[in-house]
Amino acid sequence: FSVTKEPMLKLEKVFTQIHLDSCGFKYSNSLEKLEIATKSTFNLDQFVLIVEIINNKMEVLKSPIGFKRRAEGMQKIIQMALDHGKIRDTVLYLYVADEYIYNFPDAPFLINAKPENKTGLLMIDNTFVDIEPETKTEKDNNAMIDWKTNLKTINNKCKDVSKENKIFFIGNNIELKKTKFNMRLELSKKHVDFPLDIKLTDTFGYLPMSDFCKYKYLLNLPGMALWSFRKKFLFLMNSLVIDVSVLRQYTNSIDKRWINVFDKLFIPNKDYVEIEYIFDNKVDQTDNLNKLVDSIKNIYETYERNTNDYSKIVKSGYRKGKLINDKRI
Repeated sequence: FSVTKEPMLKLEKVFTQIHLDSCGFKYSNSLEKLEIATKSTFNLDQFVLIVEIINNKMEVLKSPIGFKRRAEGMQKIIQMALDHGKIRDTVLYLYVADEYIYNFPDAPFLINAKPENKTGLLMIDNTFVDIEPETKTEKDNNAMIDWKTNLKTINNKCKDVSKENKIFFIGNNIELKKTKFNMRLELSKKHVDFPLDIKLTDTFGYLPMSDFCKYKYLLNLPGMALWSFRKKFLFLMNSLVIDVSVLRQYTNSIDKRWINVFDKLFIPNKDYVEIEYIFDNKVDQTDNLNKLVDSIKNIYETYERNTNDYSKIVKSGYRKGKLINDKRI
């Protein structure tokens, strides 16, 4: 990477996480493990992109049935890497769905995100080269918008913007997969005495991400999965990011917070504020949701009283968000 010393030091935790993740596998029989997983009865096959690299050239051996646009974005990212440097001959299995592959933790798939205490090879996700794909139409040839172009749009739109004093979130009205739990909907129905503004796209409509900078506080909530593509973009808005990190409780274990490849760059209570929410599908969530609302209110009131602390954490997150560029991707 062509980076100055300071950015490299800040990105060191990202590289360390990648290294530790890669050391978490026993690579004997890797292809056999990957093939068994892909051909299993768990329908992984429809979400797996297989790419072979020989002499620094890429050939797609298998495209997924689902999330085809994501797969195209991932191919574009791999090509960027090949153009930037040399990759040794290899075969890559990329799982382009949102979930963690619980049934095959020893198979070295490249994945979008994972619980922090699970094995997995984190990859750069497709939204770095395809921002908000749901907005693309035939009119603009379904063109992909990359990180650099997106950053330029945000900078132009957010320059000298006057921020509304709200805690803002907008997203799909969607339940956590294989549950009836819909945190977004439940929070949107709460009557609160502080400016919490949660909108659902099925009633409000779509709002470009570049409009998020109009709000002083930005809330990040889980949807179908317990992590989000949007989190990294929120740091570009010069607002205070409040991330609700859901820890999934099972009978004999708990998943720690979900992370993607750049999450180690951002430190809770230094670059953003994190609220841990323990979710057990067997337990009624009324009390937990009320506690969550109280936590959000407490954060809001704390940073309203302490404007210097607000500015400090916003600036720190913003600087780190801008460390991510095409070259480092």
